[in-house]
Amino acid sequence: MLSSCGKKTTINGRVYNPVTNEGIAGIEVRVTKPKSGLGYDGSGTKTVFTTSSDENGKFVIEERFRKSKSYTINYVYDKQKYKLFNQQVSPAGQEYDGETIEFPLVPYGNLKRNIININCFDSNDLLNVSLVSRTFDNYTSNASYNGCYSHYGGFNEVGMGWYVCIGTVTKNGITTPFADSIYVTEGGNHTWNIEY
Repeated sequence: MLSSCGKKTTINGRVYNPVTNEGIAGIEVRVTKPKSGLGYDGSGTKTVFTTSSDENGKFVIEERFRKSKSYTINYVYDKQKYKLFNQQVSPAGQEYDGETIEFPLVPYGNLKRNIININCFDSNDLLNVSLVSRTFDNYTSNASYNGCYSHYGGFNEVGMGWYVCIGTVTKNGITTPFADSIYVTEGGNHTWNIEY
């Protein structure tokens, strides 16, 4: 029934690491639609097409989509290894014919952050910083550290790529610019000593 009710649509796709722009092989890509009809309770989805990304991260979907139905293209990935961005695309019939879609997956690394006042002047010492993920999502968090403050963290999973601290250090009433950075590799364990 599905094959006779819609025009065959060809969608070219790619699963890739946006940090390195390299394709990721072996990621399962699925086209699903909501369950309906006899024997279904109206919840959940049914897979109507499955393929996998090749050694360059590329895949092709050739399927008949009916405009009256809701379809979703998503993919199955190792949640212990990758951070997800933009998981789903919802094509409708001819609208996606000939389109190219991209699914970014960012591999995780492990990062431990230590904040260390290496030359404390007095309790008026101040570090104001913004921590920015530069590579893929430009996530920013702001923090201030007062006095002879030092903190030693534990390892956390983060997306691979560059992380940058930008801000100011005030000691003995003198404020100077501050910057530091670290690159987190795929699966790597990194300790970032932010010394001020």
